[in-house]
Amino acid sequence: MSEITLLAEVTAFLRQPHGQFIAGQREAGRGAPFAVINPATGRAIAEVTAADSDQADRAMESARQAFSQWREMPTLARGALLLKLADTLAEHREALAQLESLCSGKTITLARMLELDQSVAFLRYFAAGRGKSPVKRWMSRCHRWPGRNIPPLPAASRLGWWLASCRGTSPS
Repeated sequence: MSEITLLAEVTAFLRQPHGQFIAGQREAGRGAPFAVINPATGRAIAEVTAADSDQADRAMESARQAFSQWREMPTLARGALLLKLADTLAEHREALAQLESLCSGKTITLARMLELDQSVAFLRYFAAGRGKSPVKRWMSRCHRWPGRNIPPLPAASRLGWWLASCRGTSPS
């Protein structure tokens, strides 16, 4: 497997200290440092400092508050934020694909197509509100499937679930 030539912004990102991002603010981790290993090469590509228990508690509380705010946010406002995130991912597509390739060991082509392009497509799909009513209709039909707990998922739902289980990138 050949090595990719990293963009300057990727190299700079890997060299900077990595700690925690809590409640919208960066802070140094107070736990033990650990190396991020590229599974394709076995080499360390960055060092991250873990959170201590206080930082982990604050991060979880911040996530709870953010979820509560998200749940109460009007649908159009949520859609606008999802579109902004999709645009940001698309704008930084190559750098993010390089980082994903380094961290996961997958090829740059798969990182671009599966992680970035699919994430952007999912975000734009759900931002437009197209994912809302079909899911509700699908869920309302669950009781019509005798002997089954869950009916077969549509292809897009299966892919979204797969992405979420692999890397946590699914917007759903």
